[in-house]
Amino acid sequence: MFKMNEEDLMKFRNKCSSYVSLIHSKRNVVNLNVHNSIKHEQMKFRICYHLKSIGKEYITEARFRDNNFSSIADIICLDDCTIIEIMVTETEEQLEWKSRKFPPVFEVHAVKYWDDYFQGRSKIIRKGDILG
Repeated sequence: MFKMNEEDLMKFRNKCSSYVSLIHSKRNVVNLNVHNSIKHEQMKFRICYHLKSIGKEYITEARFRDNNFSSIADIICLDDCTIIEIMVTETEEQLEWKSRKFPPVFEVHAVKYWDDYFQGRSKIIRKGDILG
């Protein structure tokens, strides 16, 4: 894969984050949602900790600017323009339905177990459009 220089990476991250309403969300901050289980929140924290440790930026509990996209994403990785959905209580079918409410630019991954994410075995629920 093509390695971006710092300026291009910053522009790419900004382009990905432009879909998100940053009123309730900040980069590289793990926002908690008490409606989720403890296991769900622990997985979210651990994934975000890993993303930060390898220099990637993220947004959690991301709400989208466009009202047509009404779901809240667990984690958006701005470096890859991907959404990581934690599948503790949701089924794959529920995530497929939910992914239709995300902007099409994002690739959507489902993670059910710790090792799925850390060993690169997340399930791709939907391919994203490539950002120009």
